[in-house]
Amino acid sequence: MAGVEGTFGLHLGPLCMVVMDYVDGKDGEVRGLGNRPRDSTRKQVKAAIEKLHASDYVFGDLRPPNVMFSGCEVVLVDFDWAGKHGEAFYPTQLGDGVTKYCEGRDLAVIEKEHDLALFNHYFPPP
Repeated sequence: MAGVEGTFGLHLGPLCMVVMDYVDGKDGEVRGLGNRPRDSTRKQVKAAIEKLHASDYVFGDLRPPNVMFSGCEVVLVDFDWAGKHGEAFYPTQLGDGVTKYCEGRDLAVIEKEHDLALFNHYFPPP
């Protein structure tokens, strides 16, 4: 779409799409994750974030609704903000669920530290 005459609006870079398989399970909000996740849940979420960070990716939206429980397995979903560290940006009109607990702001670069701040808030030690 780059270079198309007459386009309008804010454009932050090339468009891309993430396609995921269907996850049969319940999200962390439905499961009542609350402020006391089990230690095994916390470890699995931490491992998923560490795996992304080791590959130089950020997630950006680590909240209970984006953590699915499928049997005993924890799966991250909703990768629409995720991307390469230093190249992924938050969208506009962020809700308090992100901005209140990390330094993320509208159109700001998503940092690994933001993922960790959200992890520490939503997945505190038991």
